Amino acid sequence: MTATCRKFLLLAFVLALASAFACTRETADGSDNGNADDVAAGDETAGQDTQIPEDDAKTPPDGQGKTDQGGNDDNGEQPQDNTVEKFQKDPQGLECAEGTAFINILQAADLPGVVATTQVVSAGDTLDGFYAEDPDGGEYSGIKIVFDKGVIADVAPGDVFEFNGDLKEYYCMTEFEPLSFTKTGTASVPDPEVLLPEALAAANPATEPWESVLVKVENVQVVSAPDNHGIFEVTGGVMVDDVIYEDLAALDVGCTYKSITGVVEYAFGQYVLLPRGEADLVPGEGECGEPPVESDTIKGIQGSDESKTCEDVQFGFSKNVSVKGLVITGPGYVVSKDKYTGFWAFDGEGGKYSGVLLVFKASENPQYAIGDKIDVTGKWQEYWCLTEIMVETATDAGKLQGEIPVAAATAEEILADGESFEGTLVSLTGVTVTDEPDQYGGWKVTGGLWVDDDMEYTYEPKVGDELATLTGVITYSFDNYRLLPRSDADIVVK
Repeated sequence: MTATCRKFLLLAFVLALASAFACTRETADGSDNGNADDVAAGDETAGQDTQIPEDDAKTPPDGQGKTDQGGNDDNGEQPQDNTVEKFQKDPQGLECAEGTAFINILQAADLPGVVATTQVVSAGDTLDGFYAEDPDGGEYSGIKIVFDKGVIADVAPGDVFEFNGDLKEYYCMTEFEPLSFTKTGTASVPDPEVLLPEALAAANPATEPWESVLVKVENVQVVSAPDNHGIFEVTGGVMVDDVIYEDLAALDVGCTYKSITGVVEYAFGQYVLLPRGEADLVPGEGECGEPPVESDTIKGIQGSDESKTCEDVQFGFSKNVSVKGLVITGPGYVVSKDKYTGFWAFDGEGGKYSGVLLVFKASENPQYAIGDKIDVTGKWQEYWCLTEIMVETATDAGKLQGEIPVAAATAEEILADGESFEGTLVSLTGVTVTDEPDQYGGWKVTGGLWVDDDMEYTYEPKVGDELATLTGVITYSFDNYRLLPRSDADIVVK
């Protein structure tokens, strides 16, 4: 899951024994967590009030909803019946429009007596968080608590807290950001709600009542292997993610789990189930062997019906393969921060359907140079219709003798037949920059072809720049075929 920076000022409030402090927010994009300088933590012993440390950040305007200073009534009195369920049912949150970054719902609101259901986990470069519920559990009972790193360091399931802080929607995920907190004791963690898998389907709006709630699904089968972000799919369209349990490893495709327990998160437009540890995953009975590894070629993979007729969904296909004689065509780059590194490669022959993305675990620190030849085994998968091989083993096979072939093409040809160009190295001549970079660094050239900055170059495109040649690898993302220059040498300005 890349991180999206957001900072804001938390409005000052007065408590009987303490002053309020502001906090800085920086939240990840789902999938990818980084490390930043930790904020010094206060003592969090039971019954002791702790303040969130001060910062001079400012809240970006969101233009959404109205702030209700702590939910006070007409007499200015703080209500005493706040619950997670009440917060989760706030109309501003329930009616959150997809893609809305911030909705400020309540400020300086009390939230008493919630029970932690998870340990503390990273929630961004500078943030930590954990999940909590109303003591009785049930629909709308769960919420994500988010705070500066190190502020609340020691949390175990069953810890009970009282909070005062701000209620927000962040990309339609309800979050509570404490200004102060008190750990009051311990209690039993609410039993997980046993649900049918379909009730937790990634794209099912009816999953909303279970957001941040501890739930369980039973007797489900693995449909797909983990993708670049560690997410795998089980029966009913349930996506299981490793945000909390970083050592999560799915059983083989086709194997079953007697049960999977976890909390429900909403990120990147879908619901995902987050197991908390090994005990939350109970394998089914019986043997379930690894599917056979089949020898294949890149042209056989890219030219297959599974690739050419892929539906644009997160998990389209998965198969164990072994491919020999692949040649690295570009430098390594970040596929998923701290998790996966990618290298583009071709089959050593060139032509259409000859390229593919190889994905390695970042922890393996793969080191390859352009022209290196390798033999690989791994899982071929269609990830949002981008063909890739999740590499399990890689064996050096020498160096390419000669030059890497570069296909001459136009933007119109690539956009008309992008699938055949996917993963191949192409070169365009005499194109002009038509659009300056967007917020993600992507820009366009003549013919409407997107150019992205996944790999490093220093060129800063400006509308009207004429490029003698523009070279790069063709990828597919966000419903478009895109060109990825490998370095400044691939961008020749007239």
